[in-house]
Amino acid sequence: MAWWPHTCVGCDVLGHRVCLDCAPDELHDVTTQVDGVAHTWHMAKYAGPLGTVIRQVKYRPDRHLGKRLAARMATACRGHLSPSDIDAVVAVPSTPWTRFRRGFELATLLADDVARALGRPNIRALSVRGARHQAGLNRVQRRLNLAGRVTGRRQVPPHVLLVDDVFTTGATAEACALALLQEGASRVWMVTACHADTNSQTALQIW
Repeated sequence: MAWWPHTCVGCDVLGHRVCLDCAPDELHDVTTQVDGVAHTWHMAKYAGPLGTVIRQVKYRPDRHLGKRLAARMATACRGHLSPSDIDAVVAVPSTPWTRFRRGFELATLLADDVARALGRPNIRALSVRGARHQAGLNRVQRRLNLAGRVTGRRQVPPHVLLVDDVFTTGATAEACALALLQEGASRVWMVTACHADTNSQTALQIW
């Protein structure tokens, strides 16, 4: 069988499918304030190469590439976050239709590796009922779209790290955080792979 060298999906550099430049081993602050979320971090901007990686993972779809991205996020979280501050990790849920169509949940892949890196349990604590796609919606429209659709499935410990692939307006983060607070959390943090600029047409159309 012929051997073909990998190239990074984000920048086409030979080596790993997700290189260190596209998915750096560091986290940056998201300054957007979200009800229920104490603080949010991200690895890179969605308009950059990492956004290209996420789009390929989600819309090809490519579970193996998603696992590569999860490993990069786990390394970033292990170097930046203190496990002693976190009791559990929770993934932002996908709708049943999204899970069926893709065959996996990207947020769950990310949360699995982050939880393992921090030595904390990954709890499937949230569910979401079907809603129209969020793409093209502003913050107010997203909040209305998610109203009453994100619910808790089980109780959670006090300190929870919420994990998702993209932070856009914060509407999804807010809905999930408020549900976690109702299920016993006293403090919710969030980490995402990318932060999307809501002024970017790419971010609004493809998320």
